[in-house]
Amino acid sequence: MLKTVFGKTLFEKRWTLLWWALSIFATNVAMIQIFPPIKEAFSGMMENIPSSLQGWFGTDGAMWSTIEGFVSMENWNLQIRTVLFVDEIHRFNKAQQDTFLPHVESGLILLIGATTENPSFEVIAPLISRLRVIVLEQLSKNDVVKILQKAIKSEKVATKIKPEAVEYLAEMSSGDARMALGGLEVALGLIKNKEKITKAVVEQALGRKMPRYDKKGDAHYDIISAFIKSMRAGEVDAVLYYLARMLAAGEDPKFIARRMVIFASEDIGLAGNGALNLSVSCFQAVERIGLPECKYGLFHTATALARSQKSREITDLMSKFEKLAADFPDAVIPLHIRNGETKLMKDLGYGKGYEWKAGFKHDKNYLPDEVAQQLNKFEK
Repeated sequence: MLKTVFGKTLFEKRWTLLWWALSIFATNVAMIQIFPPIKEAFSGMMENIPSSLQGWFGTDGAMWSTIEGFVSMENWNLQIRTVLFVDEIHRFNKAQQDTFLPHVESGLILLIGATTENPSFEVIAPLISRLRVIVLEQLSKNDVVKILQKAIKSEKVATKIKPEAVEYLAEMSSGDARMALGGLEVALGLIKNKEKITKAVVEQALGRKMPRYDKKGDAHYDIISAFIKSMRAGEVDAVLYYLARMLAAGEDPKFIARRMVIFASEDIGLAGNGALNLSVSCFQAVERIGLPECKYGLFHTATALARSQKSREITDLMSKFEKLAADFPDAVIPLHIRNGETKLMKDLGYGKGYEWKAGFKHDKNYLPDEVAQQLNKFEK
């Protein structure tokens, strides 16, 4: 995977951003630029960089001296490209990111950035527009198995671990090779001379498996999006799975309850008027009871909303009339439905012909004329 990423096509532009969808290997790639032994260990990855672009490698630790100092200028004078690798580029503020722009524009540096955050939100737009964004997905289970097997062979411990334990360790690592290798190291320390690593030893080595979840990151929004879309589709199993994942990761139950209150009107609305009342009751229960008991209400409400009939009528009506209000923000309210409290106002026609009766309907239009005309156009 890394060989492909760092192949020739990567360097057709002067600017590149690697977006690590998960934080796997992000630090390790930064270390490749710094320590030659690690660089060599990655199977000649750097050999795939075109010779015309090979040059002095700077790192983010020396960013300011690299950009503003004499090293890059000296290389420029010698017609050698300076490759600047910035790990965790999202940690630089906007002003700091701005300093890259003139130097990548002039060609003084070839910038490679790496980030575990969504670059759409963490990297400034002028820099993003000059980048080729490459998304690096998490490793597959087979990829992790291969890495573990290579480590086992290198350490000459093949006789100390059962094959099913290798498979289990790869599965429990969720695509994180660093976690897998760390688990292997701990597992080797737990067994005695003639013992073998089993699934039970792997479980002991890894401890509790903590989900990757950042309340302000992509995982937060991805899972709540999946939760809502599953409710909309009536996929109860998926709804409850994503709900359980969010709670296990430490998501605020009030956040989940609020989203269900919104969903009750947005996606169910008039097809099930009781959905809103149920959702509000769930939110109140979450506030008053708290975890863990409030989970009953969350699962109850999520299941009911998923099974309910759906209607977008309220959402469509809201959009239509918000547009009307935006198009006609100052349309004159008809006199006959205005509040005529004084004699002067009544003489001017305020509330004329209106009667205080249950269900009374005036024979004149209730909407301003221009709004009524526009509404008729919508309906046609």
